[in-house]
Amino acid sequence: MSPIEERIRRDPDERARRRVVRRAQIGALALSVVIGTIAGVYGLLGVFGTLRETPARNDKSSSPAFTECDASTVKADVNGDGEIDAVSVFWPSYAACEPVLEGVRYQTRVVISAGTPAAVVLESQELPECETPVTACRAFGAPDVDGDSHAEVAIAIAPGGPAAFFGIYRFDPGAVSGSQALVRLTVEPPGDPWNEEYGFSPGPAVFTAYGSVTHIHWAACFKEEGEHFLVVATALRTKEEPDLYDVHTTVARVDEASLEVVMSDEARVPTDRLEATDELCGSTLFVRG
Repeated sequence: MSPIEERIRRDPDERARRRVVRRAQIGALALSVVIGTIAGVYGLLGVFGTLRETPARNDKSSSPAFTECDASTVKADVNGDGEIDAVSVFWPSYAACEPVLEGVRYQTRVVISAGTPAAVVLESQELPECETPVTACRAFGAPDVDGDSHAEVAIAIAPGGPAAFFGIYRFDPGAVSGSQALVRLTVEPPGDPWNEEYGFSPGPAVFTAYGSVTHIHWAACFKEEGEHFLVVATALRTKEEPDLYDVHTTVARVDEASLEVVMSDEARVPTDRLEATDELCGSTLFVRG
């Protein structure tokens, strides 16, 4: 049993829970999360910036050559060797990229730097959640969710609009060329299905980045006693008092590609207690401007 679970088991009184302070590091910001009161929460009011994209290009190593359509790339150290690697998301075509072909899935290409000139290319992994023309997937960021100095990869798995829905994928250190290199983080049963629309349900984890005057979504990381946790929160403005939000918070332990929900809580929080950042676990998140 982890320290957080042991503390809750020993003293479930709400006043004791209000004293449980979590320290999370988001980039250069220190994020304090008080489970119960949600005091000092730094939220993700939205994601801002310009997507770092690579232009479509021909892959001369294939025959016949194909084009990487609608390509995007994030660069980070995904295997922890200190070298910057590249993860690209695109859909392949042996013809023109327009019009968008029905039923073609986006793929990932992972290039592991191994010093000049050597490199290991792990390619052609399909993303079944990203099938054209319904869902346009994008490389979205490179957060270090479990604090092991290996970046995970955030991939936006829904088309544009005010909200960004994304999955987080962990690099498999045992992957070899031609094998599946990225494994999507999964919520273990029972999860926290507190709300049909906003709950943290079992299965492939879906995260939301969105901020408006009516509801806000964010996520953050923290570490306690050597274990790493992910905080996922939804703030909905109350109908009775527009300056207050009802905030539901889910806390999940990160264990490789698994997310185990260890607790959840609710609190009513004033608007001025919710502050914005465009970072998640040390990585800026990007959407197409």
